[in-house]
Amino acid sequence: LQKAHSAVVADTYNMISVDGDTSTNDTAVVLANGLAGNDEITEENEEYQKFFEALKYVNTYLAKHMAADGEGATALFEVKVIGAKTKADAVTLSKSVITSNLTKAAIFGHDANWGRILCAMGYSGVIFDPEARPIKAKPLISYSGVSDFSSFFSLTPDQATFIGGYSRFSVKAKANYEIYQTVNPSAYESNKALIENGTLRIRLLFSSLSSASYRVVYENRNGELVTKTFFVRTPVTATEITDGTQIGFLIKDSDVAPDFSIEKARSVQLCGFFVQADLFNATKNSIANNSKKSFRFATLDLLPDEGVAGVQILSIGAVLGIAYGSYAALFIAGAFAYYFYCKKKYRNDEFRRVNTKKFVVKSAENFLGYALILSSILFITARWAMLKNTIVVFNPLDVWVIVFTLAGAIFLGFAIKDMVISIKETMERKKKEKLHLDSDIVEDGTK
Repeated sequence: LQKAHSAVVADTYNMISVDGDTSTNDTAVVLANGLAGNDEITEENEEYQKFFEALKYVNTYLAKHMAADGEGATALFEVKVIGAKTKADAVTLSKSVITSNLTKAAIFGHDANWGRILCAMGYSGVIFDPEARPIKAKPLISYSGVSDFSSFFSLTPDQATFIGGYSRFSVKAKANYEIYQTVNPSAYESNKALIENGTLRIRLLFSSLSSASYRVVYENRNGELVTKTFFVRTPVTATEITDGTQIGFLIKDSDVAPDFSIEKARSVQLCGFFVQADLFNATKNSIANNSKKSFRFATLDLLPDEGVAGVQILSIGAVLGIAYGSYAALFIAGAFAYYFYCKKKYRNDEFRRVNTKKFVVKSAENFLGYALILSSILFITARWAMLKNTIVVFNPLDVWVIVFTLAGAIFLGFAIKDMVISIKETMERKKKEKLHLDSDIVEDGTK
């Protein structure tokens, strides 16, 4: 027991740093009282290894919480050394970085200052090649403590849509409001009565960070899996998540690769995002004092393990094509029916007899005009469907919405003008027919 305990302590509690001061009462104790009734472990066999791994797991969890819950701590970062000659070298390098006050200041300020990390590694005394392996960093733990994203939401990959060189991956989220009692117990207890009477409600907000990026794994034209990481274009403000909320994430296909398409996606991850938990007063449109906690996470999978094959794929372009095809078929059918109706009805009316050429030209004008109005409606709807609750968004359809709306409005103005003129002419003709003015005209032009 002592051997396992000593080995675990060396790799857990002795590998953390908060303020750098060792307390006189820092103690780690493990007790075995035999009440479980299990067989005693007396040698380093398979049972010993299972016990050792379990003991290490528990103490690693506790060690991380000790560092994250340190006085004044707002972030937790881990250092992982790969390729060191010995474990002692790896320990020396990593501890030199985590105990560096300048590195801690950079983490606190969310400033990727690589020079401070290299500096700490340099004065560690371990000889290493800084160009042998790249130094990488990614957010591991929240601002306010050690948290798992699944503690806040349960996510289910839902749908993948695409149009005009843009792809949107969406997930459905179910909020776990009970987590607030764990992450901010003092605020919950002090406002419990207001929460129970509905004055305050627990709110969970999701947003990408200014440094957020996408990591996409896709199959290229040669059948090879390629990984591409790139920064998110325009992070936006937080979006509130409720039960069943659909969250969308938009990317430009060319940011991944020239040959990328949504069907080739095998994995899509958002790297760098946070969740804000607070108590919100809807009446005052404000949050309760000291109720806000923000939690930062590393990655979020936007596709299931089987990739894009595991979600519904929707082509908005195909939907638009069906809509346009249906419109064209209905318009042409209606135009033909109206043409033969008017031709039959007014065949003996010299003034209202149908002129086929003029009818075709006018029908073509109306077809294009109403197509503009339909396009405006369709693209506004497509924009809403594509961008609704989209965390990362840069409005790829706005230009088309503006163009079609303006053109449709102009056509509608002319159509209304022609309608008014037509109504006036019809009313004037009926008035003349009623008074029989046409039959009173004499040869000299007088009435």
